[in-house]
Amino acid sequence: MSMEFIGGPLDGLATDRLTLERCAFGARVPIEAGGRKRLFAFVPRLEVWEGLVSGRLSWDEAYGDDLSDAEARLFAYEVVGNSLREADQELREALRRQTGRRPPPAA
Repeated sequence: MSMEFIGGPLDGLATDRLTLERCAFGARVPIEAGGRKRLFAFVPRLEVWEGLVSGRLSWDEAYGDDLSDAEARLFAYEVVGNSLREADQELREALRRQTGRRPPPAA
């Protein structure tokens, strides 16, 4: 099933669930926001995403050994049906509260 990125650095790109699971740092992370659980995917900037999808970059090359540093370079997208919508500030803050980590940057 094809999914489309909406907003952020991957806006307009299409992917599928298997590629998302393989290439995203976290592909379906549940976060409590707005009184309900919502699923998020955390993806790198465009050139890193393309390298992962094509096989030019390995997971270690893309994300490195220091996962806390990798988190600072990720973008949050909410998984909504067949789309991945860039997370707004409210959702990034909900992520920070629940994980204790800083929210991924806005694009």
